[in-house]
Amino acid sequence: MHQEPTLPLSPDPPSYRSLPILLTYLSICGTLAAQKCIAIYHGYRHQQQQQQQQQRGNSQRQWPSRKRKFAVFCLLALLSLGTTWYHMFCFFGHSYRSWAGGDDAAAAALTRGYYSLPRRWELWLRDRKLFREAWESVSESPERVWWSGQIFLFTVGWSLVLGVVGRKYRIPHVWSFMLIGQIVAISFAQNLFTLTVLVSESSGKRDSSRNAGNSDSDSDKDEHEEETIWTPPGLLELTPIVLSLASAAVVPSVAHTPLFMPVLLVPHFLLFVPTLLSRSGLAGLGSYRGVGRYRRLFWWIGAAAVGIQARSTFLLLSEEQRGVVPVVKRLLATMGEHPAVSSVGWDVVFCSVGLVVSILLGPYDL
Repeated sequence: MHQEPTLPLSPDPPSYRSLPILLTYLSICGTLAAQKCIAIYHGYRHQQQQQQQQQRGNSQRQWPSRKRKFAVFCLLALLSLGTTWYHMFCFFGHSYRSWAGGDDAAAAALTRGYYSLPRRWELWLRDRKLFREAWESVSESPERVWWSGQIFLFTVGWSLVLGVVGRKYRIPHVWSFMLIGQIVAISFAQNLFTLTVLVSESSGKRDSSRNAGNSDSDSDKDEHEEETIWTPPGLLELTPIVLSLASAAVVPSVAHTPLFMPVLLVPHFLLFVPTLLSRSGLAGLGSYRGVGRYRRLFWWIGAAAVGIQARSTFLLLSEEQRGVVPVVKRLLATMGEHPAVSSVGWDVVFCSVGLVVSILLGPYDL
């Protein structure tokens, strides 16, 4: 009876731990995405039925426009998911091939078929920490950091958008969109959230105190009334944002050091905080304030993000005194250097497209 030879690196059959973790991760990704898509579909059908029942007022004019917006963001969601995860699976394959093609005796034995495929996958996942491998890969050069840094910075601002818009439209479990963004793709979660907003109704209040005694028409009043929403204490809302911006600026400099994972994980956890702040959870704290406050805050966060990204761009331009055109060519070529970089790079592209389309179409109405 044939007996498998003992390999120096792993003499005993590996316990199956890493492979179930990966399969669970993929299952959670699919389940969360499916749940959000189903909820969006039900919301869409509900609004469609309401529009059919209401034959007067603004509903007739608004619904066709909202349907077009819905179609646009559905398309963006599909494109972002397909593109980023095509490259993500390419990254899985790249990592496995580079591991199996190693010079050690165990890797050489794997190529001769001494291990079954599931056992090889388990050994691969045990030896290669995919999360760390992916993020270290996208932090290895200034060109790669130029792409990966943008997804960090975008997510920082987007976390505040989730909290503010989620409260305004009474969207339940808004933190789950941040989870989908971190385990699937930020651009995909961004578009799912926008679709959810499109099928939701605002719960904001109109502050008409400044218009007391004004004899203008109701339509003129609406132009001066500012919508108010419940706002948590500023310290709770801004501290995670500031710390995450600092972490985003530091991550590239600590790659391949013991500090890399702690610094990398800080924003991954902190950015859930703005999405978890709620009136029911903070009884007696916070107050109703105008949404104009958040417009100004978004400008400040955007300015900080632009400053951090400008630093990355300056480092590229100053390296070997390269001009703008060579740097642009190099950045575009960098997206194809490594599948992890490709996945993050396309995530950045679709986040940018989604942001521009959101500004043009105005689904958030902030």
